[in-house]
Amino acid sequence: MIQDLRYAFRQLIAQPGFTVVAVLALALGIGANTAIFSVTNAVLLRSLPYKNPDRIVAIEKIQAQAGIGGLTAGAYLDFRGQSAVFQNFAAYTEDEYTLTGGVDPERVLCAEVSTALFPLLGVSSSLGRPFFPEEEQPGHDQVVVVSHGFWQRWAGGDPGFVGKTITLNDRSYTVVGVMPAEFQFPRAFDIWKPLALNEEQERHGPSFRLVQLIGRLKPGISIERAEAELNTIWNRSTNDQPDDRAGARIQARPLHEHFVHDVRRAILVLLGAVGFVLLIACANVANLMLARAAARRKEFAIRAALGAGRARLIRQLLTESVLLSLVGGALGLLLAVWGVDFLVSRIPPNVVGTIYGLKGVAIDRSVLFFTLGASVVTGIFFGLAPAISSSKLDLNEALKATAKMATARSGLRGSFVVAQLALTLILLVGAGLMTRSFVRLLNVKLGFEPRHVLTVRVELPRSRYGKGEQRTLFFQQLIERLQTVPGVNSIGAISQLPLSGYSMIGRFAIEGQPPTPPEKRTPIPIGVVSPGYFAALKIPLLQGRFFTAGDAEGQAEVALVNETMARHYWPGENPLGKKIGVGCDKGEPCRTVVGVVGDIRHEGLADEPKPEVYTSHLQFPVNNMSLVLRSESDPLSLVSAVRNAVRALDKDQPIALVQTLEQHVSESILQPRLITTLLSIFAALALLLAAVGVYAMMSYTIAQRTGEIGIRMALGAARSSIFSLVLRQAMTLVAAGVVIGLAGSVAATRFLNSLLFGVGAWDPLTFFATMLLMVVIGFLAAWLPARRATRVDPIVALRAE
Repeated sequence: MIQDLRYAFRQLIAQPGFTVVAVLALALGIGANTAIFSVTNAVLLRSLPYKNPDRIVAIEKIQAQAGIGGLTAGAYLDFRGQSAVFQNFAAYTEDEYTLTGGVDPERVLCAEVSTALFPLLGVSSSLGRPFFPEEEQPGHDQVVVVSHGFWQRWAGGDPGFVGKTITLNDRSYTVVGVMPAEFQFPRAFDIWKPLALNEEQERHGPSFRLVQLIGRLKPGISIERAEAELNTIWNRSTNDQPDDRAGARIQARPLHEHFVHDVRRAILVLLGAVGFVLLIACANVANLMLARAAARRKEFAIRAALGAGRARLIRQLLTESVLLSLVGGALGLLLAVWGVDFLVSRIPPNVVGTIYGLKGVAIDRSVLFFTLGASVVTGIFFGLAPAISSSKLDLNEALKATAKMATARSGLRGSFVVAQLALTLILLVGAGLMTRSFVRLLNVKLGFEPRHVLTVRVELPRSRYGKGEQRTLFFQQLIERLQTVPGVNSIGAISQLPLSGYSMIGRFAIEGQPPTPPEKRTPIPIGVVSPGYFAALKIPLLQGRFFTAGDAEGQAEVALVNETMARHYWPGENPLGKKIGVGCDKGEPCRTVVGVVGDIRHEGLADEPKPEVYTSHLQFPVNNMSLVLRSESDPLSLVSAVRNAVRALDKDQPIALVQTLEQHVSESILQPRLITTLLSIFAALALLLAAVGVYAMMSYTIAQRTGEIGIRMALGAARSSIFSLVLRQAMTLVAAGVVIGLAGSVAATRFLNSLLFGVGAWDPLTFFATMLLMVVIGFLAAWLPARRATRVDPIVALRAE
């Protein structure tokens, strides 16, 4: 083996041109695979860092109209008290709290969790202790456990931080523990505090708290059995409001699947794409190996004549191919390090923390083993066919200096080229579909004007702003202050920005219309806005009027509806003056519709506008609002003015999510943009490799057929006919690759269906355009060798024969 390695090394050094081309092709393929695998490993493959994670399930409510949602705390209490198949349960909610006591107030991610959470997960604090069971009782819950990152950032890693207090939303909490550096749940949170529940209130109202729920199954219990028991308990409970059960059921699924469900398909598509790139690189290098082996036929014949068996020759050639792929793998690993940094840098920091495992993406031991394995397998894969083919020797023929490459080997090289072209076409179709889909998304009518708008989130703690009039006064004074800031053309505020994916949801009734059956009832998104909001975003008024300062508390309660709601609920009627029950006591109609505004995309660019109601913050005070400030200058130049205005009203009040509205819109389509960009890069790499493959194949074929071409020209063949002959051979391969690629694309693109918007998986324009591109690239790759063939001197060619 050592002798084989030394000989292989000398062979690669002796042919630097071949070695460099092959190593670069393999490095691109292996590097791309390693980079995407590192993401796949961190997000999809790596087990959750909890004890026996396969027995931990997420428990959710699925409703036909509303989709997947949370459960009431009352349901959690029922499950915890009555289940026979779960060891224990834990509930949690996600929120942001205002942390004061530092240089500036700041917003921190905080999860309120059952004290059973950490024991359920099988984790403990690295410093201090987790929660005691009694600390989830109201009045005993003023303790927190903090993340390792928060501990380092806020306390400088001081072990004495445990036992000290921090101030969250104006309440003091004692730090009792610090979690390990790698711990995150449900994502990258800063602080965990006990979820204190008043059982009497949660079971019997009048209000119900929504929570997210997980449970640990007892050993040997299937998810199906657990789900059946949960539905039985839930259906006989009287905790929830009755219409919450209509058309609904309880679903249990593995916690890991719950965390990664939204990104699984996208990551697998990218993994498949880079797999194709590696296969194309393998086919390319295999063709180079075949050509190189043909030049060494006499060497192999001499070695065989001296007693080397066929297995010995195959072993030598495989040693060379594996060594080549290991060098390519080493370079690919360096490219992967850059690729991972590039990939993560494309994702905004505030989004990285929302995707479980993404913060843990790294070139770790698993990724190194993958790269090593991929390199070895790749070397065997692209080296096996050339090795077997080259070991089939006719010694008499091989020892002749004029021996030609066997027809079978020429066919093998052609097969590799066809395979490259087919795989490339599949990638091109996928990239084309994603590009067309992304362009459609970019051209979606938003319903508002995002340019020159600054957005700032202000979330008031209930401890200081528990009364509605306090919240109303704060936001009203803040808006009045900011209206006078130079550069501010208009200003407004809304409870949730468009495209945020979040909204207040309420039940509603319409005066004069029969109640909607519970199983068909769709919750209505409610936007709480300031009077200037629609003007600030240039949302058009279609009928009636906007809110005014006169629509205040104590005055007639009013509402605006969007165009979709007006069309859906009052077809052919004038909606103005109609009464609806949104945010009203007992859901009875109390608000008069005074205007109809244009539709906006609230859930996402790919989601059609839904019926939506707007209420004035003067009549429906909320704690959390997003400011929108329109300016003709750079919107970010207004940030300091906003911060100063907030501090002037409340020195302990932070601002958050500071960005332009254009950035907000851009983040809403982050996943399709990233997939489109990466698929396009991979398709471009594949196209380059395929073009090189066609060029190399035809160049080698012409070199092997120089004598034949010379004879044809000596017998009177025109240069144009020689050109056509070579080009026809190349385009035959291209045509075969296109046909196979089209068939493969039809099968492969169905996996993209859920990622596409406004374009079908079998879009004929995309298929035709990519097919045409492949034909053009194939023609250009074959044109230069064909031109070279026409310049063969018949006398020189015949003399060589």
